[in-house]
Amino acid sequence: MRHLIIPESPTRRNLGSISLAAILLLVGLLMLVLVQPVSGASTKKPPIVLGMFTPLSGSSSATGIPAANGVQTWVAQTNAKGGINGHLIKLITLDDAGIPSQAVSDVQRLISVNHVMAIICGSTSGDTQAVLPLINETKTPFLSCISSDPALLTPFSKYVYSVYANENDQAQGIATYIGSKIQSTRPAIIYNNSDYGVAGFDATTAALKAKYNLSFVDAQEYNTGAVDFTSELLNIEQSNPDSLLIQAYPAEVGIIVRQAEQLGMNVPFIGGGATPTSLLPAAAGSASVGLKAIWVFPTLPVPSNSAVRNYIGLLKKYVDQSGIPSGRPSLYDMTGYCAGTIMGEALSNAGVTPTQGSLLSALNKIKNFTPGNGMCFPVSYTDSNHSGSSATTFVTINKSLNFAMDNAAAYSAVVSRITGVAVPGRRVVMRVLGSNFSGNPEITSNAAGTTVRLAKTSSRVLTLLVTSRAGTGKGVHLLTIGFATGQVLKIRYNVR
Repeated sequence: MRHLIIPESPTRRNLGSISLAAILLLVGLLMLVLVQPVSGASTKKPPIVLGMFTPLSGSSSATGIPAANGVQTWVAQTNAKGGINGHLIKLITLDDAGIPSQAVSDVQRLISVNHVMAIICGSTSGDTQAVLPLINETKTPFLSCISSDPALLTPFSKYVYSVYANENDQAQGIATYIGSKIQSTRPAIIYNNSDYGVAGFDATTAALKAKYNLSFVDAQEYNTGAVDFTSELLNIEQSNPDSLLIQAYPAEVGIIVRQAEQLGMNVPFIGGGATPTSLLPAAAGSASVGLKAIWVFPTLPVPSNSAVRNYIGLLKKYVDQSGIPSGRPSLYDMTGYCAGTIMGEALSNAGVTPTQGSLLSALNKIKNFTPGNGMCFPVSYTDSNHSGSSATTFVTINKSLNFAMDNAAAYSAVVSRITGVAVPGRRVVMRVLGSNFSGNPEITSNAAGTTVRLAKTSSRVLTLLVTSRAGTGKGVHLLTIGFATGQVLKIRYNVR
């Protein structure tokens, strides 16, 4: 054992006291050093907790499971990249089984027990309506992605946001198709008694009256889940309609169309927004060929689209390694994943330590953001409008019993001009101006050694960082822009 030896001297007592003080000071400094964090060490940030209530069981699970998978895919993808501003995302998903009282219980738990920052996606229209008072009372941000009921946003709430065109917007599109496209003067409707069916009936009735002074010559309501529609169809046939709108779920629409054909009905069939899934042609077979349905996305959930193909790869990687079930992905996969990317965009701009207030502020500043890398129409929010998007199109079942986009060309990207010039040996900002831009297109130059990085995308502007290699020849060169939809555009630019 080593000992501190203090030399003998005439001032030994003073030296001893000084040395003792020095020792205590040294020990104190050492303890101070030991309790300080190591320089450069990072402090782990708490996760951002999001909640989701949705039907994972029961008759509505065909909507809830894919929507949940869509959100889960976004969460896993985000966390694999390190989270958002250093915060990982924690998602708590509860099964409301399509029961409004259970939805209320789930949301109470998410808010009071789990202390979620926001709620994402939600459930069917009835369940979602049931939780709105609690959402507003607790001032919890809620980004809805399943319900298309316009009552979700009426009266306006500072805390509720939507992802795609609601029933009023869809009804406007359907009314235009009935009144202008096929010039039907005697439309009829059959609809189920769900909130979706009734809201669609009410909205389309109002739109037809306002735009064309038309009324349904017959309207038949039935119980959701029914399988025999002979009575309703015979009643409709007696009214001599020249078109039939079917506001129901896909499997029911398939049965209705098949039974209508068996009864000899030969009129155009039109489906509501929930119609376009593979369940419809599977139930109707060849009777469904030619059926048109309103559609609220710029693409179909098919792997031929690169944005959907990318989602399928992420879904297999992070959520369902055993394989994707038949009929998937569906429109609810798309809207769930799109809702996740919208939430991610807002959280990225809600500050280093986001709060519910800063998240709401960031959501209200989203302008022309393209969710899901192009799987959904661009969304915009303001302090007084949270509908997100009102864009719709139509799809048709072809002879191969697949849905095909009607107006794909209407949503094709268009390039009008480019601003800025490239300079050899430097990086410059250039902007491609046009319309219908979406996703994160791949952009290359024909000039050797030139790199092009996409800095920002909006529906009308692509902001590029263009770095030209020193010695690049001056004059006109060519940019090639490849979009997730498969569309490829070219535009000339100058190097000076």
